[in-house]
Amino acid sequence: MKVVLDINVLLVSIPKKSKYRPIFDALINGYFHTVLVTTFFQNTSKF
Repeated sequence: MKVVLDINVLLVSIPKKSKYRPIFDALINGYFHTVLVTTFFQNTSKF
């Protein structure tokens, strides 16, 4: 399964009492493979 995580999702998942904490824990425990798509950032910087 492929998952796209926005930086806002990551930020709200950091607090230990957040209901989204399992996302952060999964990231820390290596359940996700981190990929950065630079073409997305290049395309949006034109606006």
